[in-house]
Amino acid sequence: MCPLSIVQHFGGKVMGIDKRGRNWTFVGYPGDSLPDNYCSLLTDTLHLSWCESPVHDADLNGDGSEKKQHIHFIVSFEGNKSFEQIKEITDLLNCPIPQLCRNVRSMVRYMIHLDNPDKHQYKREEIKVHGGFSIDEYFSRSQTENRDILKEILKFCVDNQILEFCDLVEAVFRMENNDWIDIITCRNTMFLSAYLKSRHFREQDALRDLPPALGRGEVIDRLSGKEI
Repeated sequence: MCPLSIVQHFGGKVMGIDKRGRNWTFVGYPGDSLPDNYCSLLTDTLHLSWCESPVHDADLNGDGSEKKQHIHFIVSFEGNKSFEQIKEITDLLNCPIPQLCRNVRSMVRYMIHLDNPDKHQYKREEIKVHGGFSIDEYFSRSQTENRDILKEILKFCVDNQILEFCDLVEAVFRMENNDWIDIITCRNTMFLSAYLKSRHFREQDALRDLPPALGRGEVIDRLSGKEI
């Protein structure tokens, strides 16, 4: 269920426990009720720390019909704010009632449906941050996710007979896979370098062990192109 739907599910009522908090979320409808100068209102007039999702223009209802295009917002404060205080903001923007944001990480990731593969996937770089709001920490990978990416890289090396670290680096940069780039340059550089060096030596040893009947000059190191 979308975080905002929780409030809608209970008839738009906000329970007493939800009446104060530091982080709040709401939706707006661009090209309709949301004023064109909403960014100026939130940043220049109210001086808030906030972020906005990409325009959700490809979301579907349960029956397959298109949802009205909308933007998800998060506003963050140093101290607790009441529902009534935040509603003054949503009223200014002609938005539905706000909802206390219990989990900012979850809501930020929901802005692009990162953890909802059954929904349309939006781009992280299209999330806009304002007033010092930062989202980088909410996209950090878990140890399990990093381990899975490393497994993918190792399989890639085996499947493509990569024996040199430089070949791996160049291949990954050509692929423009930022997750892989992070793993090979910041997290597992020494391990991958040692692994590929070991593969290289093992390959050379295997070639040297070939029967001498092949004759001199018939065994070629395919990495250097030289006779062994």
